[in-house]
Amino acid sequence: MPEVLPGALSTIGTATPMGAALQSIRDSWGGTFPGIDEPALMAGYTVVFGAIAARTFRWE
Repeated sequence: MPEVLPGALSTIGTATPMGAALQSIRDSWGGTFPGIDEPALMAGYTVVFGAIAARTFRWE
């Protein structure tokens, strides 16, 4: 639903993992293969936040 948001919020919304996932699902439902941008964005978030979690996690 980024099309109902104002300009800046729409841009921010599509740059989040949820926005990328929703766009991939919409592409699949529309009969087209999702572009490389959305999975790459989700993978980038996974790598960055996974590295942060690995660096800051403590068992104590």
